Amino acid sequence: MKTLVIAGTLVAPLATLLLVNSASAQTWYDPSVFLPKTYVELEGGATVEGRTKEQVSAYGLGATSQSASESDDLFAGALVGYKLTDMISVEGEGIYSRNHQAFVGDPILGSGGATRTYGGLANVKIGAPYATHVMGISIKPYVAGGVGYGQIQYTGENGAFSYADRQNGFLWQGKVGVEIETGYHIGLDIAYRYLSSPRYDTPGSFSNTNYSALAQSHLQAVTAGIFYRF
Repeated sequence: MKTLVIAGTLVAPLATLLLVNSASAQTWYDPSVFLPKTYVELEGGATVEGRTKEQVSAYGLGATSQSASESDDLFAGALVGYKLTDMISVEGEGIYSRNHQAFVGDPILGSGGATRTYGGLANVKIGAPYATHVMGISIKPYVAGGVGYGQIQYTGENGAFSYADRQNGFLWQGKVGVEIETGYHIGLDIAYRYLSSPRYDTPGSFSNTNYSALAQSHLQAVTAGIFYRF
């Protein structure tokens, strides 16, 4: 299933890109000579790995701590960027991720839960000094990093209690990827990222005054995006 999810994430945008290019004969440019500086991008994909570490103490039940794996699920985003130099770009990106997690027979945390992360990040992207050109297509690898602010939402069920809570905080990410320029203003971006969600910390106020919780989520995602330069 994971292989099918990743394959679909990568193939669907590429097929769309090829259809758009085959239908567009205008506004062609040589990607090795001219690149518009401003661009927008829509990206989607799947989380392929992730963990959430939770520590909860409950009056009368004691304390528990588990590190639960995140299931494969949805990742989506949108960004606007500006190319400062041939190698350096700055971006503003909004992201959303959704994951489910399973705990191992815990009397407090129960059998499972879910996390959702929303946020905005400011990224700096550094491209390779040279691109590979094949039949008029430019392929250029890059690395990027970003910091921002967002919200993490936790829900749980089937334990000592059901809960749903959220908290705002800082998040950060690292990305590696490749940009595929086609000679038109539309291109493809394939990326792999590591995202650290905001830290969830509610001493003495989780669910009620008798509970405390501490949680931190990390995930890895594969995404494919279509961008438009103008």
